[in-house]
Amino acid sequence: MEKEHTRVDVTAIILNYNDVALTKRSLDAFESAASAFGFKVESIIVDNSAKSTGAAIKALCIGNRKAILNLSNQGFAAANNQGIYNASGEYLLIVNNDAFATAESLEKGLRFFKDNLGTGIWAPRLTYEDGRFQNSVGVQPSLRSHFAEYLVPARFLRIRQLDKQKSPRRVDTVSGAFMLIPRAIMADLGGFDEDYFFTVEDIDLCVRMKKAGYSVVYDPRVSVVHIGGSGQSWKWLNDPYMHKARLLYFKKNHSRLAFLAASAITWFGLNIRKLLLKWS
Repeated sequence: MEKEHTRVDVTAIILNYNDVALTKRSLDAFESAASAFGFKVESIIVDNSAKSTGAAIKALCIGNRKAILNLSNQGFAAANNQGIYNASGEYLLIVNNDAFATAESLEKGLRFFKDNLGTGIWAPRLTYEDGRFQNSVGVQPSLRSHFAEYLVPARFLRIRQLDKQKSPRRVDTVSGAFMLIPRAIMADLGGFDEDYFFTVEDIDLCVRMKKAGYSVVYDPRVSVVHIGGSGQSWKWLNDPYMHKARLLYFKKNHSRLAFLAASAITWFGLNIRKLLLKWS
């Protein structure tokens, strides 16, 4: 007689990179949130720490927790895909190890999918630990948005006050720090694009999701804490992956002329900011 398989509602995929304590905190939050509504869940931890934390990650794997231990850092897209390919949940929760699911985020997220067919990604409002609003919504990359990001001072930008929104809305892109996605849809899309090592893979996924006819939804009714970065300008300026990934997006999705224009904008923007920092 075949063994009866237990239905899994949600599979959480959490990447670890040299911070087992934070990963455990995120795991515990997810499982506690799921138990509040009786959701059947599993967790897949993908360790990108190149063996340095493998033993500690394996020690966390009790119950419905699984581990994938990489011998080298595979990056965000490829490591999440490893988890996706091994998941059995009806829905996937792509969650950073510094983001903490709540019972409300799982309950309202799953209910939204049931009530709104055609939704491909659902994401909540993100906040810092002190409760401050954290912008997690963006526009589909274009030369106009790229020019604004790199060459227009922030004080001159008109930024939509998404922290004032009260109801779910369709958007272009949401942060990959916390995404609920139906596993069948993610499988149809082939997961994350592994050409992106770290950053922009979430933007690329949202764009492909919309091109496939699914909506990307931001739901400010629900808040989830995401520790995230401090937002300091020097960190943005010296990010080893971000600027290359943004140009890769243009290379893959726009004309060669647009890619060359984006490259010029990036070069001028970064060098102007470096000069300003040097003189300040």
